[in-house]
Amino acid sequence: MLSDRFGVDLFVAILIIAVATVALSIFQWLIWSSSQIENNMFYFWLPVGIELAVAYALARGYLAHGQGHIITFGIAALYSGLLGVVGIWIDYAATSIGPLVAVTSMSDLLFSALNFFAAFQFRSPGSSSSSSRRPRLAIAYVASAVACVLVCYLALKGLGSIFYGPPGVGLHNLPNEAVSLLAIVLLFASSILLLTKGSSYAGASFVSWYAAGLVLTALLYLLTLLNLPYSTASNFLQGLMSVAAGACALIFAFVYLRKTSLNTASDRL
Repeated sequence: MLSDRFGVDLFVAILIIAVATVALSIFQWLIWSSSQIENNMFYFWLPVGIELAVAYALARGYLAHGQGHIITFGIAALYSGLLGVVGIWIDYAATSIGPLVAVTSMSDLLFSALNFFAAFQFRSPGSSSSSSRRPRLAIAYVASAVACVLVCYLALKGLGSIFYGPPGVGLHNLPNEAVSLLAIVLLFASSILLLTKGSSYAGASFVSWYAAGLVLTALLYLLTLLNLPYSTASNFLQGLMSVAAGACALIFAFVYLRKTSLNTASDRL
């Protein structure tokens, strides 16, 4: 029974990745007839699909055990995944690249802050009652989706204009964006330290998978902060790092799901 349920969850996660990656790639091609559909499928839509699968697996893990930091990790993953979906609409609706830069900057700050909060919660994990888990999960994930849409709407209305300048200005040389990128890197670094310390204290070595994903994510933002010259090799490397970071988070989610499922099964014996 346990192995069957775990196998179903694994199948659903793979299905989410495949459907999201292919569907978003086709949707982008229908809108822009992009000749770079293969590159975008790897660099953008595959990581989006992985994040949505992570959100699903963490939701299943939270329902099984009810730990607060797991649902916060899930909120962050869902937000990141939905942002990729809504990002197509932003790119299509915006008259300039400014709103897209604003959405990315504001969302990256929120994503790094959510991960920091989850890592902080990990120091003293508690479990909610089984009867309250489904309502809490529903509220949390709906709030994540609403926040994603709201951030994108406000960016289109010009609220995030502090993150970009007029046409012709280097987008990654503005002081405000540099400060936000530095804050993001510091938040991720703090999250990594908290998770590393917490995993050794709680005996949860599988958390190192999520920490490894955050290391790769922090390096991606650090590369953006350094504003290195564009090249095909660097673009491929960053895309690979993004996929690897998502894969680490997915491994963490399923190892956690497996562990909690085994604990729940043993408690029933």
